Amino acid sequence: MFVFYKKFIFLSFCYFFCCFFSVEAKENINVLVAQAILEDLDEEQPKYVTSFYQGLEDSQRSECQPLNDLDNTKLWKELMTTKTKLAKKKNLRLFNSFIEKLNMKHVVCIHPKCLYYKTLSVGEGKLAIQSKKDVIQCTIQISSLEGKLFYSNVADTMVKVFHLDDLLPGICIGLQRMREGEEREIYIHPSFAYGSFSQKEPNMGFIVVVRLLKVLERNKPGNEIFHPLIIEEVQESEEGLSKQIDNLEEAIAYDRGIRLGKHLSASKKIEIKKILENMKKGHFINCSTKNIQKTLNTLHWEIYNTEFNRGLCQE
Repeated sequence: MFVFYKKFIFLSFCYFFCCFFSVEAKENINVLVAQAILEDLDEEQPKYVTSFYQGLEDSQRSECQPLNDLDNTKLWKELMTTKTKLAKKKNLRLFNSFIEKLNMKHVVCIHPKCLYYKTLSVGEGKLAIQSKKDVIQCTIQISSLEGKLFYSNVADTMVKVFHLDDLLPGICIGLQRMREGEEREIYIHPSFAYGSFSQKEPNMGFIVVVRLLKVLERNKPGNEIFHPLIIEEVQESEEGLSKQIDNLEEAIAYDRGIRLGKHLSASKKIEIKKILENMKKGHFINCSTKNIQKTLNTLHWEIYNTEFNRGLCQE
């Protein structure tokens, strides 16, 4: 009888011990998920975060369903298109404003409102560039109008050789009649650069600083006509485009919240309500990123297996 009693006490202790730690593990997983979501949303705008929270909360309602893949893709494409339009509008405005502020007494106009240069230092070399097919040695720095550096070979130990017709049209034209030793700062309109269809920065103007070190090969100037690229001007206002972007991003955030909520709810360990509470309170567990990721990966695999088995049963 005593042995039975001891065994009962031991089994009871094990049961309550397991229950306690399973509850604690469940609590921890909800905190870890909240922690991971907050880290993921760290760089997002407040409106985006608010919409995501709302989507996560609404995911518990059966009538709230995520967008199908086609509608979700359309939403993303519309967002990308609108962002491109805003970039075109903004970059063109920035260049026009920059040119208006230039002191025209110190610059040479090559093409009105599109291409100008300023001599930073006079060259005393014998040779000068005379054709777009010339081959030269020079240092080049290419920056945005706001000072962001895109390319520079100034610090290179080996000075590069350039064929002029391989450079941007604005650089090629801006270097004509430049003497060895001369340094110029060229202001290039997007129509003499990458135009409206650059994937990264459409309608972007550039500031290019070139020091001509040596003319390696000169060619006879021919009938060298440069045709500026056609620039697409956006009719919508920057304010209107920015508002469209905000609305699209909020719709994407809301859908993302619903998707994540539906996905996580497939696990019995997850309580969306507690995740939202932990997110609002900013609760964190002192745990390495590696361990957090390992725990979350295990959770996701459990969910995927549950959903996969559920699909098999339905078939």
